[in-house]
Amino acid sequence: MRWTEEKIRFLRAAYERSFANAALADWIVQELPRGSRLLDSGCGLGYLSLELARRGMEATALDIDCAVLGVLAENLASKGIGHVSILCEDAHAHRPSIPYDGAVFCFFCGIDDVMRMAKMQCRGDVFYISRNYDHHRFSAGKHPVHYSGYRDARETLDHLHVPYTWKEMSLDIGQPFKDMEQVRRFFALYSRDEQQLSEAYLESRLIRTADSAYPLFMPHERSIGMIRFSACDIPDEYIANSGRSCR
Repeated sequence: MRWTEEKIRFLRAAYERSFANAALADWIVQELPRGSRLLDSGCGLGYLSLELARRGMEATALDIDCAVLGVLAENLASKGIGHVSILCEDAHAHRPSIPYDGAVFCFFCGIDDVMRMAKMQCRGDVFYISRNYDHHRFSAGKHPVHYSGYRDARETLDHLHVPYTWKEMSLDIGQPFKDMEQVRRFFALYSRDEQQLSEAYLESRLIRTADSAYPLFMPHERSIGMIRFSACDIPDEYIANSGRSCR
């Protein structure tokens, strides 16, 4: 993700009105002791870190982009949430003095990089969350995505005989808009169509709401896959022979 102020505003508005991060946090913490130290790597705006802290975890939110971490700091202060540490640095270079109890990689990197970082950074469970769909979500035409991180990860773990558990689900992450100009800007940013999308198509993606601040809303379900495995089961020889391939 190459963050801009506009992208931050769009995703912040969506996450503030979604229970997606709460659902992810519920899955992550279900078997963890209260107070576990979790690294949220490539955390972006940090909404998942907030939800982990609300469930009694000690979260470290790490991202290389200090602007998005500023949003997290603002939310921590305004919502009165503690137990979240903020680190602005490269996840690939992060070397904790004490390994974390677990590490979360949510829509961040392919499985090769995840295993490499997890091996260096944590001593327990690794939580990998990635896309589970084949075509771009905000285009009128069918534009294939470059890869399915979830399915790639399962194939890799199966090949390495690394035991894991998995779950597939849909996250409700609809996008609110203040007006049609915002709708046009959103699709200009995220559509892969070569031609400008018609007003009729844009209207077909929207519903009207009673929210005076955001009277337009685009429903959206994002299909994802979630994988849980242990950092201790990652083969040392695989890490030594794999190259950096963050996608």
